[in-house]
Amino acid sequence: IFLLTFVVLNFMLSRIIIRPVAHMSALADRVSTGDFDVPEFPARERDEIGVLGNSFNRMRRSLQKAMAMIDG
Repeated sequence: IFLLTFVVLNFMLSRIIIRPVAHMSALADRVSTGDFDVPEFPARERDEIGVLGNSFNRMRRSLQKAMAMIDG
């Protein structure tokens, strides 16, 4: 029972938290180098990861607008 619980919790943790955060980190890394062609983070959930994703998307759009204003 302990092993099964451990496996299920590990899978859920990976699927719900680790994978979305790793994906957002990869997107943030690309945006930080000036690559604004990356797609927006799909923030479908209303949990903390979804709120963070919405904030990331808003920051990405603001940064893109600011860079466009600087370039001319």
